[in-house]
Amino acid sequence: MADDVDVCAICADNFIVNSKVIKCKLCVKSFHPVCVGLKDLICKYLCEFDNLIWFCDNCKQVGNSSVTKSQLDVNSDSNSHMLILQKEIECLNREKDIQAKLISELESSLELHKFKSDTLQKELSEAKSAIAPVKNIAQVLQKNVKNEKNVESSVLLVKSADRNNRDDVLQVLSKTIIPSRLNICISGTKKIKEGVAVYCKGDDDVAKLKNAVNGQINGRLTANELKKYNPRLLVKNVNFSDDIKDDKMLIENIVGLNDMDDHADLKVITKIERTRQIVLEVSPDLRKKLLTRGYVWLGWRKCPIVDHLRITQCFRCCKFGHIAKQCKSSTSACIKCSRDHMANQCEVASDQVKCIICVSYGSKSKSHVQVNHAANDSHCPAYINYVRNLKNRINFD
Repeated sequence: MADDVDVCAICADNFIVNSKVIKCKLCVKSFHPVCVGLKDLICKYLCEFDNLIWFCDNCKQVGNSSVTKSQLDVNSDSNSHMLILQKEIECLNREKDIQAKLISELESSLELHKFKSDTLQKELSEAKSAIAPVKNIAQVLQKNVKNEKNVESSVLLVKSADRNNRDDVLQVLSKTIIPSRLNICISGTKKIKEGVAVYCKGDDDVAKLKNAVNGQINGRLTANELKKYNPRLLVKNVNFSDDIKDDKMLIENIVGLNDMDDHADLKVITKIERTRQIVLEVSPDLRKKLLTRGYVWLGWRKCPIVDHLRITQCFRCCKFGHIAKQCKSSTSACIKCSRDHMANQCEVASDQVKCIICVSYGSKSKSHVQVNHAANDSHCPAYINYVRNLKNRINFD
């Protein structure tokens, strides 16, 4: 082996290319790190930091005159410094792992919140879609109806005197009364409890039919005109001060400020303080007068006034005339798709809606009825018919 070849002072083996070499700072001899028991991390620190020195075991022996106490102290301090640096690096690595874990948890939490937000947005959109037809209904009801009376507004109720089957009532009536002979125009009939409702063209036709039934079939059938109720008006934007919270004081306030007769046919039906509204029942003449003016003076305000119809629809079975609290149906029906679940649980697309009321009517009457709409749609034939029947029972004249 050549003299100029650097070899390990312990194993006397030469160093291959790129192999790790450690040198003693005192004797300047080269060693394999493995031969002197040094770990790779210590070798790395010794190579990176110039202020760190290392001594071989021979140079560190006590009694070696070449090694001073100060040099040994420097070596000990360097090793301690390396250990401290190693611990700091380990701490930084642990902090890095903790931060990575926290970031991962925050990302998961963000994804969860985004999912909840999207779900709530979808439910809100569906709720707005369900409420929209109801708003259309309110807009329809607030319109000033000029021709409340239609071809079916005059109704005569014919019932059995001895509580026979309602089919028998219609059979007796059709065999006994011939409309052409009495010059009566009848638009249709409807079965009701203990009898039938006969829809006539006008009040004159009702009077003729009533006289004919009571005269020709007296004792078997009884005929009475449909009782009509006074119209109702909705007063908006009311300031519920102390002087109008009592019904009597409220009526006195309206009569006194709006040039009404002291004996005006005026009745307070309900006060809705939450929406600042009052529902009044008035005579037909007073209704026309107030609607023509469009407002009433009340307390400290000028309050708009419009027609009012109380539309009740059950959101359990979707039928009109009662609310869910009074529903006797054993099953629920979705107001959008007519299936057995509540509307807030419906996932049917908007182009697949189906009205349960029109489906039921078409099945019973065996006729074709448009059903591709929600049960609370303002264009629903069942709703339009229900509103028309309500108006027929109101005295607008």
